[in-house]
Amino acid sequence: MSNKPKTKKRLFIFRRSLALILVTLITVACIVASLLFTEMKAMIDERPELDISQLSTEESSRIFDASGNLVAEIDNKLSDNITYDEMPAALIDAFVSIEDSRFFEHDGFDISRFVVAAIGNIKAGGFDSGASTLTMQIIKNTFFATDEAQADVSIERKVQEISMALDLEEELSKEEILEMYVNKINFGVPTSVGLGKAAEYYFGKEVHELNLSESAYLAGVINAPTTFNAFRNLKAASNRRNEVLRLMQRHGYISAQEKELAQSIKLEDLLVDNHDYVANDYIYSDYIDTVINEVISLTGVSPFSRGMDIYTALVPSQQEAIEEVQNGNVVNFDDDKIQVALVTLNNQNGEIVAIGGGRPGTEEVQRGFNRATDAYRQPGSSMKSVLSYALAFETLGYSTQHIIEDGPYAYVGGDFVNNFSRTFRGDVTVTDAVVGSLNIPAIKALEEVTKATSYGYVIQYLKNLGFSNTTAENFSLGYAIGSANFQASTVEIAASHATIINAGNYIKPHTVTRIEIEGQDPIIPQYASVSAISEEAAYLAAYTMGEAVNAPVSGGTSATLLKQGYPVYGKTGTTDHDDTFVGVGIPNGAGKDSWIVASTSQYTNAIWYGYDTSKDGDYLRNPVAAGNLTAAMANYILDALEPIYTPTAITRPAGVSSITHVNGVFPYARPIEGMDDSLVVTGLIKSEYATLTDLEAPELENLASQNVSSSRLLFNGLKLDVTLSPYPDADKLVVAEPTKEMSATNKDGVTMTRTGRRVFDPSWIFGAVRYGTEVKINGQVVETLISEENVLEIPLTNVQANQNIEVCSFYTWEKNEERRSNVVCETINSGEATVSCPSFTNLNVSEFVTWIEANSSASYELAMTSPSNKDQVGKIVRVSPDFYNRDNVGQSLIDETNFKVTYYDQEINSSTIIGQSVNSVRNQYRNKLTIPNDVNGSATIVSFTVGSNSINSPNQVFLLSDLQANNYNLNVVVSE
Repeated sequence: MSNKPKTKKRLFIFRRSLALILVTLITVACIVASLLFTEMKAMIDERPELDISQLSTEESSRIFDASGNLVAEIDNKLSDNITYDEMPAALIDAFVSIEDSRFFEHDGFDISRFVVAAIGNIKAGGFDSGASTLTMQIIKNTFFATDEAQADVSIERKVQEISMALDLEEELSKEEILEMYVNKINFGVPTSVGLGKAAEYYFGKEVHELNLSESAYLAGVINAPTTFNAFRNLKAASNRRNEVLRLMQRHGYISAQEKELAQSIKLEDLLVDNHDYVANDYIYSDYIDTVINEVISLTGVSPFSRGMDIYTALVPSQQEAIEEVQNGNVVNFDDDKIQVALVTLNNQNGEIVAIGGGRPGTEEVQRGFNRATDAYRQPGSSMKSVLSYALAFETLGYSTQHIIEDGPYAYVGGDFVNNFSRTFRGDVTVTDAVVGSLNIPAIKALEEVTKATSYGYVIQYLKNLGFSNTTAENFSLGYAIGSANFQASTVEIAASHATIINAGNYIKPHTVTRIEIEGQDPIIPQYASVSAISEEAAYLAAYTMGEAVNAPVSGGTSATLLKQGYPVYGKTGTTDHDDTFVGVGIPNGAGKDSWIVASTSQYTNAIWYGYDTSKDGDYLRNPVAAGNLTAAMANYILDALEPIYTPTAITRPAGVSSITHVNGVFPYARPIEGMDDSLVVTGLIKSEYATLTDLEAPELENLASQNVSSSRLLFNGLKLDVTLSPYPDADKLVVAEPTKEMSATNKDGVTMTRTGRRVFDPSWIFGAVRYGTEVKINGQVVETLISEENVLEIPLTNVQANQNIEVCSFYTWEKNEERRSNVVCETINSGEATVSCPSFTNLNVSEFVTWIEANSSASYELAMTSPSNKDQVGKIVRVSPDFYNRDNVGQSLIDETNFKVTYYDQEINSSTIIGQSVNSVRNQYRNKLTIPNDVNGSATIVSFTVGSNSINSPNQVFLLSDLQANNYNLNVVVSE
């Protein structure tokens, strides 16, 4: 049977299904296209009207102070406008290569470039300027000046830009559009825009005189005028120029040889001295420059190219005070090259009310360069309270009286760190460390913070404070003292301190409060308050800076010179040069930067003082004097603020408590009743950490071992010899001195040792560490011995034969024996004890008899030998066998021995005395016995007394030792 009909049927079904799918897809595509067309038409219908006249408006921009008074009017008459014909071909090629490579080909919208840029940004929900043609940029800068400049650009606005750019291309030629573009764009020239001013500012030339290398730089700088300003960042500027040259070669405008030749020219060799550059000068020029840059950042449009009313936080009286300082009318500057940067910031809202970017008319001044915002320096010690101690209060639970050791310190694998004084104090409180601006405690505090949290935690905190240059790559513990890679501007330093005063809330510093552009809704920048740290930790950090100001001048830094009739919270900072600058006439360790920050409840004032560059022997000869100079500046601008407000103390949060604790003990311990007041302190602390423990003797090191031996002793029964392993820390075996040695070793293996103060040691309360042994028989403690030595001798009495004895040893405290280390025990049997035989020579024979009868069942024989004098009577001459000094003399051996003992004594027969003359008896027993001197020597002895017995007849025997009780005196009765 054939299968052909079935095949045709399947083919028919497939074709019908495919047709249905295609019809569905086309229908959906048409619907989507219709919806997109409708949506885009609605967007285009809502776009601003394309008014060509607005592209070349000469309407001025006006700047107002905090009270609404007009302080500056920016003239938009661009008198230096250049024409297309004045532009060298290389300059035109450079702009087109870097900004819009198909400028002369598209009709205002480059679809291919748009798609590439869109793919890179679609995930963000919008498009950046990488998708914009030159024509679109003109449209944006003229008609879309909004606060969206800082946010993602909406699709709606991008569609409107494209639509208006297409229309503009129909109204103006390419040459006119490019001409308009270069005359309105910002090249980073102070208080000016446009290509003509830029050529003069950077190279001292007319536009038509620019060479290839110069043209490439000017085309590149407009992408980021501040970042690529060659006077501020030569390396970045040179790299940007080279990128433009690379693109010019890529697009065929120049050859590889031309590119290499242009790149070989150092950009710094092309720049001119612009000190005499004449720009539009305004009253309060530093503040106005800051406002202009901020407006461009907020709106994407320069006030020079678009008329607008700008309302600011400027307080003229404060600005004038700062300018008085800059002009040298407050302090005398060391020379014409030394520079200064100042800022006054409102703590509560982040408003910059006054700013000084540098001394005018000095050799080092750069037009448009604001040192308060654009110069980044190491902040030195100015950040210690804000960084190390604020975070220690926050995360570690430190009180303001927490003790940190100020002693030798070296970074891991690095060099030693010194204090400014190059001395070390020993134990200091956090507050005293701030007052004295000590480096080591600040580093140690930050080190503990990073251990308890992480580097990332600290880095995020710094970012929350507004430090733009802090990254994971450059962060290190050196940040604690404002060294290493820590770089900050004066405004950033002020903002971080303002955050501390403002209960830990950071608000981005700014000058602009409102922007009004005709035909648009007012732009009111919103600056969110970001909680960088708790209000409690912020208060404690501020407290330490208040103490730095209130400290005696002799015990603090230049911050002590900030004392006013109201609370001031201050911190100083200095940095120095290392030995890499010796070759340019700067000694190793010479002063580089001097900082001072002076805050009140409402405002923070920050001042930097130093040289722009480290060259030609430019350094601070006397950092202390420099600190005093900055303090004088700070006092002047503090005084200028007084008429504006009434400073008060910042409010202590409910979450901050007082805590009284033993000094130098952490976790904090409650004082013992009757404790010496010098060992007790009271500080402030976050309430959540305000808990106290009982003061206890510290944990002791573990006892590793004990060795026990036993032996029988004469009279004492059993003797235990116990040896404990020595205590690992020998210093703990004595009561600590009020000073201590502190050491650290650097990367080269060099050890630095110094002596410093000790504020507390457990031995002052609990005594020194001691060795202890406890002896138990039948579970009962029969002996406890505490010793300074690790070898203990313990005699035991009344120990029975074959009795188990438990010997337990430990470490303990002299005045707190209840606190013990681990206990090491050993059980011995008294029957296993070796017998320690004493030397019986010269001992009394009665002692031998007592020892034998007490310690064994041995037998003994006694033999006398005559003494030569009475002092020998009763003493042993020899013992045989003699076990003295013999090892392993067991009990059984002694029990089986018959000892033969020879001792001094003498039998005396009365016949040698009775009937004899007194003198003959005296001679016969000379040195053995005595007859009183008052007895007549020629008289005859009739009787005598021995003890209680009277002897009057011959042949009665007694022992010489029987006279011992009467001291060997013979009482006689004589006949004349």
